[in-house]
Parts: sequence; C-alpha cells; structure tokens
Amino acid sequence: SNKVDEDPYLNITYRYLDKLANYSLYYKQCSDIPRDKARHYSNQICRNRKWSESLLYWALRENLLLETKQDGDSVMFGYQKLGDFLMADVFKRNKMSDESKINCIINWSKEKKYRHFIEALLTDWNLTPKLLTKNLDSNLISIILESLKNHGKNYYAIIDWLASSDLPSVDGLLNYFDKLPLSYFNNIHEKLLDMKLANRDVIWTSDVNKLYSKYDPNSFYRSIDLDLFHDDDRKKYLIFICWLSTSSYPIIRHHISKRLVILFEQDDNLMELAITQFKECDDPYVMQTITCAIYGCLLRKRNKNVANNIASVIKSNLYSEKNIPNDILIRQWSLLIFQYTDYLNNNTLLQDTIKPPFNSEDPNKLIIDNDTKTNEKYFGDSWGSQKLYDTLYGFSDFNRYILGSNFHDSSNVFFSIDNMGKIHNIEIKYMQRIMANIVKYQLKWNEELGKLDNNISSEGRYNNKIERFGKKYLWLALYRLDAMMCDKFKMVDSSQYITSIKIDNFVKTPYPWYTKEYSHIDPSVIDNTQP
Repeated sequence: SNKVDEDPYLNITYRYLDKLANYSLYYKQCSDIPRDKARHYSNQICRNRKWSESLLYWALRENLLLETKQDGDSVMFGYQKLGDFLMADVFKRNKMSDESKINCIINWSKEKKYRHFIEALLTDWNLTPKLLTKNLDSNLISIILESLKNHGKNYYAIIDWLASSDLPSVDGLLNYFDKLPLSYFNNIHEKLLDMKLANRDVIWTSDVNKLYSKYDPNSFYRSIDLDLFHDDDRKKYLIFICWLSTSSYPIIRHHISKRLVILFEQDDNLMELAITQFKECDDPYVMQTITCAIYGCLLRKRNKNVANNIASVIKSNLYSEKNIPNDILIRQWSLLIFQYTDYLNNNTLLQDTIKPPFNSEDPNKLIIDNDTKTNEKYFGDSWGSQKLYDTLYGFSDFNRYILGSNFHDSSNVFFSIDNMGKIHNIEIKYMQRIMANIVKYQLKWNEELGKLDNNISSEGRYNNKIERFGKKYLWLALYRLDAMMCDKFKMVDSSQYITSIKIDNFVKTPYPWYTKEYSHIDPSVIDNTQP
C-alpha cells in the first residue's frame, strides 16, 4: 500500500492477488496469467498510477509475482503455495452447492493442472470430510494423501478415513511414508495381523511381490531404503518392512533381513518391539526374518546385556508352555540366539532350560485326507494349484531333491522305533500326505492364490529369486512338518552319510540344524552391493 500510495485498510495487495487467483483458477486451469490481464487488474484496483507506482510493478519487485514466457508474456505467483491457497480460498467462496463443489473437485482431480490447488483446498476445506465418503479414484486418493504434508485441520479426518478403509496399498505406505503418522502404521499393522494367512497373501502379499516385479532389482532396493530421521520413523519402518517379509520371493526376504540387521544396530530396542508386535502373526516367514536379523545383529554387536535382554524377550514370548514355535527355521534362529547368549555369559543356562524335543502337535492328527496323490486337482483347478500339486508329487526339484524322492522312498533323517526297539523308516509319501493336508487345511490354500500364480515361476534351478505362492505354502508346510517330526520321531544328523542306521546314530537333542532345511546363511554379513 505504501509503495502505490494507497490506504492500507483497503487491503489492495490481497484484493489484487485474489483477483489473479480467481482468473487463474476459472479461466486458465491454475496456469500462468497473461501479463496484460495482470496489468488490467492492477489498473482496475489502483487507477491512474505511473508504472513505477502500479500494483503489478511492486508485486513483481517484492517477488509476489514472477514474469514468465510460457504461452507468451505472463506472470505466475512468486510462491507456488501462496497461489494454491489463494485459489483454494476463491473456490471456497463459490456460490455453487456443496454437492456441486464436491463433484467439481472429483472431476478436476483427473487433470494434472489442478493437482496442487486441490491439495491446498483439501487441507482446510470444510467439505473434505464429506468428500471422503465418496467413491474416489486413485488420482484423487493420491492428492488427498499429499495434502497430509500441510498438516491442516483435516489432517486427522483424513487419517481416520484411511484407518477405516483398506487403503493405502503397499505403494501408498511407501510413497507417503513420511506423511503418514505412526498411529496409522500401527492401525495397518493390526488390520494385517487380524487377517488369516491366505487372505492376507491375496490382498497384501501379492502387492508386495508386484513391488519387486515392477522395478529392476537395484531400483527396488533403493525404493525401500528410506531416510529415517526420528524414532517414529524407525518404528514405522519396522512395521512396514516386517510385513514386506510375507513375500513369496526369497530375494525380498533376503534384503529385508539385511535391512533389519542395520535397523536393529541403530536401535536395539526395536528387536524387542519386533518380537512383541509380530508374535501373533500366522505367517512364519515374518518371524523367521525377524529372528534371523536379531541373530545377525547380536553377532555384530557382541553385547552381553543386549543379548540377555532380547533372549529373555524371545523366551517369554515364543517359548511359553503353551506356545512353542511350530516352524523349524524360527526354532533355528531363536535357539541360536539362546546359544550365543550363553556363550557371551560363559554358561549354558538357556540351552539347559530350552531344549528340544518340545510338546508339539502329533502330525498324524493333521491328516484329514488320506488319498492326496491320486487327485491331480487336489489343491484346485487353476494353473497355480496344479503347479503346486506337481511340485509336491511330480518330477520337480522340490520333490526329488528337497524331499529326497530321487534317491530314497523314505526319509534319511527321521525314523521311528517300535516297542521292540526296531527301527522303522518314515516314508516320503507319508510326509507328502501330511504336507498336502497342512497346505489345504492348516494354511488354507485357495483358488485365488492359485490364480495369482498363473505364469509365475523361478528363473531356473540356481536362480530362485522369485517363487510362486504355491512354493511358499509347500516350504511352510515342510518347515512345520520338520518341527513336529523333530519332536515326535528319532533323527540323525542330515550332514552325515549313514548307510545302515543304528540307535547309536540318533542325535540326543533334535536341534533344527540337524535337518536338511537348516539355513546356512550368515545374517551378520551386511553387503551393500545387492546380490
């Protein structure tokens, strides 16, 4: 006002910028304003001024406006957000009905030019809560999520809306990681935790796999290595990447375990949080990844106090009287943690008190269908379901080499002893029957999973970075079967080649590392160059 010699109570600067915002919104689709139109409004508000005393001149001098050459001589708001919020204010004053305004925003959201204006509008608009009740497309949803960064009065309304819906997707959590609060991640965690394994894999894990498939490997690694500045960021990241480990792709779980080791080194309290938050998760892949990373972190830190604390947490949460891990790899990593803790304390206290065999399920009680082999459509009609059957019973590497049918008709690890002291073999077809029943009745395999597996396969015998859901369910069934058989049968060390089994060959304590499924990876090795 002083520069153009006008009464400050007239608010001429605001009136000028408001007119420009109105023109930009309704006549230029939020684009730049022609210079002659800006001069026209300047002269309209402050008449009979020399150029050096005009509103346009001083708006340019004070950087409220900037000159551009886009579409001829034009001007734009010097601060983009200023223009966005001015246009939002203009739109709020429009005489349209509330419903017409909402429909207008829904339609405009499809055009990129309106994006920043809508983002500013939704921040404090009194109609935003009503808009959230509509059927919204992905474009408007992404704008709504972007508006969170402004922390306006609708922030919590949007968070509550997200919490009451199935949104966002894996992409949403990743793309808006820094804008979503910890409370929202906790809400998503509870929702995923409440889902059953098969349903979660259809809804969530399929998107996790797509996240890897749409990137080249190096881009994928970079996409999930996020900057973490605060304690809440680390807690959010813990929830996010632990749920990524539901993936059927071994390469994703491998990378997640490495990221977890680094995260646990930064804050060892997160190890306890991971155990307590995910102890009820019915997908063993998650706890496998967590306990593997904890073991890797402990090996690197060599801190007795940290080891004592997390060993106590694992003991109380995973090894209560009624709750023993029914997965051989979870047992492996947790028992290794106990052993390493004892080593640091120079005693065997944990090893002496937590020692297999445990009181687990009788595998015979899991058999509902005795004839699982003759029906090639036992798991379903889809290609993925039939591929699952072929992997378990057909000419597959899993059947021939993992289960060992290429060399034997019976297990060379597990045996039974009758009342007369006679040793009996455990037939592979018996193990296959139990696994088929576990997949179908315990893990709840369904045709939706089978359809997701259509045209998905590993790239070769020696390159199994990606695997089908069917393969995941067979691994989970085998890990569960191994745990039960360690508890219910006698076993020999799978690393030893024994031609004629005698009672003296049986191990005294059936540790997980005597099975063929024992993981040989070293989780303490953090290689910044991805495999």
